[in-house]
Amino acid sequence: MARRKRILLVDDDQDVLELLEYNLTMQGYKVACVDDPSEATKTAYKFDPDLIVLDILMRPTNGLEVCRQFRRIDNLKNTPLFFLTAKNEASIVQIALDCGGDDLIFKTMGLRSLIMKINSVLLEGLVIKKRITNLMVGNLVLHRKDCTVSTGKRSVQLSANEFELLFFLAQNPTKVVTSQNIKNTIWGPDINQLASPIGDFIGRISEKLKANWIKEVKENHYRLNSRLV
Repeated sequence: MARRKRILLVDDDQDVLELLEYNLTMQGYKVACVDDPSEATKTAYKFDPDLIVLDILMRPTNGLEVCRQFRRIDNLKNTPLFFLTAKNEASIVQIALDCGGDDLIFKTMGLRSLIMKINSVLLEGLVIKKRITNLMVGNLVLHRKDCTVSTGKRSVQLSANEFELLFFLAQNPTKVVTSQNIKNTIWGPDINQLASPIGDFIGRISEKLKANWIKEVKENHYRLNSRLV
């Protein structure tokens, strides 16, 4: 029998822990909960999680420091780690990524958004690692800090949404991903609407890069163009 995927939840709010534990257990995951951040590394070492969900605002140790402690443990250096935060501030995102988080979910986005991202990683095998600052695929180099893309000596500026789309597919170059999964994974399932459809983003990316780096395999199913990788 296959080992159930394991998720470690760290939050000093017992109500949040109970809600997450119940819903993730119903999804079939094995869940361990920690409400004292000073015990997080000890529990993580014993539990050996496949993914970690970590609140930022905790006492006496905040989630950013707990994340740094996790990343100093060999077995946890590459474990997917999603931050949760009630602070709806764009500035906190970069801080969370710089200290070792792979993504940050605002609690205002809701439980559904978190579960969708967890399922994308643990069930569908998709990579979500926004802490990677530079990513090379073929002759394409993506620079997260300023949303630029380099091809040879040429540097191209993308919008934030265009960059996130290309970065996500570049991290999963062999995967065919639906437009709905792209929306769920990058922007969250509860987003009302994007300024542009996925196809429009792809068209602008191709125009700016002078090459069709993203291919529509069939209607609303996309992947990185393997002939350019």
